[in-house]
Amino acid sequence: MSSDEHKLKIVVSDFHLGKGHYLADGVPNHMEDFFQDQKFAELLEFYSRGAGRGDAKQVELVINGDFIDYLTVDVAGSIPDAMFESDALEATQLVCVGHPVAVKAMREFGSQTGCSIRYNMGNHDPAIAWPAVQKHLCEQMGPITFGFDDYSFDDVRIEHGHQREVMHEFDTARLTLPAGKRGRNEPIINFPFGCFFVTQYLTKLRNRRHYIGQVVPFRLYLRWAFINDFWFALANGLGVCFFFIKMRFVRHPHRFNRFSKTMAILRDVFNPPRLEKTARKILADAPYRVLVMGHNHEAVSRIYPGGKQ
Repeated sequence: MSSDEHKLKIVVSDFHLGKGHYLADGVPNHMEDFFQDQKFAELLEFYSRGAGRGDAKQVELVINGDFIDYLTVDVAGSIPDAMFESDALEATQLVCVGHPVAVKAMREFGSQTGCSIRYNMGNHDPAIAWPAVQKHLCEQMGPITFGFDDYSFDDVRIEHGHQREVMHEFDTARLTLPAGKRGRNEPIINFPFGCFFVTQYLTKLRNRRHYIGQVVPFRLYLRWAFINDFWFALANGLGVCFFFIKMRFVRHPHRFNRFSKTMAILRDVFNPPRLEKTARKILADAPYRVLVMGHNHEAVSRIYPGGKQ
């Protein structure tokens, strides 16, 4: 409940919806991360029409980023390194078809009196910046309010958390760039380095070791791999180094040539910022009582000085 006990906020994040559990040919989709469609539907029903709603006059579902994983949804057989509006729309259509239960549950939730949906952008779903994508999601799921930064109300702040990491940080004042790849003169999403790493490197690894994206924190997978899958880990450790050099200094020099930015990304790669520490700093310097973040896929609840959470 918010400070007004007649308002209820439900916050979810990092579902990473893909094209569904199975591909068109019946083969399991190794890029799919979300398998709890029915549980999600039950949760929304519980808080909109069931006992969970209580006497709340208003119930808002806050999707706190990375609800759809546009960085791993292939369009026409490939995952593009530039996110055009037309491709993003097609990816949205594929995801909605692949998750009919979740889509229907959101549509039914939004149709209940006093219920609404807000979708905050994460680092895996910047495609919601495109008007065509927003339009299709609203057609499928009902009215949605879209946000591209933090969401604050009363003494609560909700943010995905990717903006706290240099390699995943978007320029929210310039989410799109006017021209895409040579030969296709269309606007594109202004990707940070982390998006290129996922689309052009990590997804290829998942085709060979599909469980990579399921281990959190990722450093635990690295420790395991160097003992149990040594040659794969070694080869791809070197591959990551080559990819970093290529992306920072060769492929996109006009956007990634700042030395200070390169050093900041390297710092985050070898010493990823802990959101627990980040949260402590935010709450210490701001009037918020509660901070809700997603992004790192780690379930953590902390109480800080002054009862802040």
